[in-house]
Amino acid sequence: MKKTFKQEGVAKNNNTPELSEKKKIYLFPTKKTKRIGAFFADLFVNLILSVLLFEGITGQVGKAITGFYSKSEQIDKYNKNKLDILYDNNLLFYEEDKEYSFNDNLKYSADLYVKYLSFDNSIEQYDVFTTFYTIRDYDNNKLKTKILDFGSEFFDSSKTFKNIYALKEEYSSAFMHKYAPNDEMSESAAKSYDKFVESFFVRFYQNIVLDINNNDLSSKEVDKSYKELISSVEEINLEINEMLVICSIIAAGLSSIILFLVVPFVDKKHRTIAEMILKIERIELSTLTYPSFKFQFSIFLVEFISNLITLMFVPMMSVTFTYLFTMPLLYIPSFVALLFNLVNLIVFLSNGLGKSFKEYLTHSIVCDSSTIDDYYKEIGYGK
Repeated sequence: MKKTFKQEGVAKNNNTPELSEKKKIYLFPTKKTKRIGAFFADLFVNLILSVLLFEGITGQVGKAITGFYSKSEQIDKYNKNKLDILYDNNLLFYEEDKEYSFNDNLKYSADLYVKYLSFDNSIEQYDVFTTFYTIRDYDNNKLKTKILDFGSEFFDSSKTFKNIYALKEEYSSAFMHKYAPNDEMSESAAKSYDKFVESFFVRFYQNIVLDINNNDLSSKEVDKSYKELISSVEEINLEINEMLVICSIIAAGLSSIILFLVVPFVDKKHRTIAEMILKIERIELSTLTYPSFKFQFSIFLVEFISNLITLMFVPMMSVTFTYLFTMPLLYIPSFVALLFNLVNLIVFLSNGLGKSFKEYLTHSIVCDSSTIDDYYKEIGYGK
């Protein structure tokens, strides 16, 4: 009597029974280089999309709602008023075409001060330090002490000039060539001059500005005092910062939703853009199937936290780089995300299977698409 032996997926009708084993498919994570490449690719795409959403939508809406441009004009006005107070008190001078440019004004004031010390003692109104100490009614000996504190290399403590110490002869004779018609300083004199301006004049002037910040200064021509102007600028900047933070968070959130929730659900294999390009995909480890909605949402949350590393850079086209560090609600989450990614990287590199901390959290595995395709063909998935 003939017998028929059947094994799942294989049917044999022979006189002699013959068993056949199914092809073995081993599922293992994709190469680490691919995983790292996918992470940085998704991170870069997320940053670009976040910036575009901020600049094109959320930031524009936020600026319109909060009156950003009128606030910026007000800040500009207050900053000019601060310089007006310095101008009115003869503590800062400017060339006609460079009014309200503090750096240019400071350089010009330094030029006039050196001219007074080394070349023309009739223009003592340009001695901003004596002027300030007179306004404050500070003791002249304190001024002399400060001069030596900041410029002992350049001043002669044994020789006075208009109640202050005089420049050393070697410097005054070298600097005066700067102001003589059809003349110029030697190369060594020019270096000494630059050193004098930076190490003495600018440092001493910073000391004066610090005093004004702490003890205030006013002018009859300006409604607010110097400290009041600083306070007003800070208040407006705080309002602008709040707007930038809120709009940046919204833009980053929208970007993450699009890239890590919408795109994976549109793609039949639930991949991100980088995973599509690199031909890798994620599956649930417990069922070895593509992520369900609930599972994909948990992956989205982990990806959102991971990609917060770019949050502080979202408004980078609207503000200066250093300004980004004035918004702790942006840079603190970015640093936290950086730590999260460092932990993820350490776990990823330290285990043989190449599973990252994110895979352990979501109980998933990332494999090459070809490996998953072979597995699904063998088990007849989708038939």
